[in-house]
This record gives sequence, C-alpha cells and structure tokens, in this order.
Amino acid sequence: PHRRAISPTASRAGVEQARLLADQWACLIARIINDLRALGHVSHEQLAAELNRHGIPTLRDGTWHRTTVQNLLTRYAEL
Repeated sequence: PHRRAISPTASRAGVEQARLLADQWACLIARIINDLRALGHVSHEQLAAELNRHGIPTLRDGTWHRTTVQNLLTRYAEL
C-alpha cells in the first residue's frame, strides 16, 4: 500500500503536538512521583512498582519500568 505524503508543515505540527503532550504528561506524573517519594519510595524501581500497583499507565498505556521512570524524570527536569 502507498503511504500518503505528509507536508513538512503538517509533520512539524504533529511532532510539536506529541512533544507538548509528553511534556504535560511528565508534569502530571512527576507530581505523583513526588507524593510517592514522600511516602518513602525513592528508587526508580520502587517508583515504577508503585505506579504499576496503583494502575497508572505510561503515556502509551504501558507498564512502568526503572528506565521509563528515569526517562520521565529527565524530561521533567528539562522543562
């Protein structure tokens, strides 16, 4: 099947929208992570386990791992 051509402007707009959504998600989850840290869950592994235990999915509806927590916190720190 042929792929539909996407204009560079539309492509940039889509990338920007995805970045904005990821940034907003990072802000939301970072607040939850701060609450979990206050309860004594400090390692990335502990935080991933608690996010999964509470049924909080990743941005793409996946499960949390040490690296996904680390990546989210890195994104949040760069905002």
